[in-house]
Amino acid sequence: MPTVFPFHSALYASLSMLLLTVLAMRTTMLRRRHHVFAGHGGVPALQAASRMHGVSFEHLLPLILMLCFFEALGGQTLWVDVFGGAILVGRLVQVIGWVTKTKLRQAGMGLTYLLEISLPLAVLWEVLQRLNHA
Repeated sequence: MPTVFPFHSALYASLSMLLLTVLAMRTTMLRRRHHVFAGHGGVPALQAASRMHGVSFEHLLPLILMLCFFEALGGQTLWVDVFGGAILVGRLVQVIGWVTKTKLRQAGMGLTYLLEISLPLAVLWEVLQRLNHA
């Protein structure tokens, strides 16, 4: 079976990295403004910014890895784009909800959890398809 380079996944990985960088820079900016070297120093805005970055990292890393596996295993490009777009939307919606203190935070998290269930199942499906044809 020929190896497929996950070009579409690379796009979503790059966009995810940009989102993580923006969140990290926001955290750094708040640390400097409030003269906090480590932790959150009792500053609620810094604590929230730090958690937004951490939570996004915790979820983006395995999701992007699964997306790459899915595409490399021959998953349909349409589904790679659907999953990749949903990954970014889920993270962005949660961040917006966190900043605006609205229920968008829960909506973004719900979409993320849905992806954390459906994407590994899609990868397993692709693996089983390959094993059955081997």
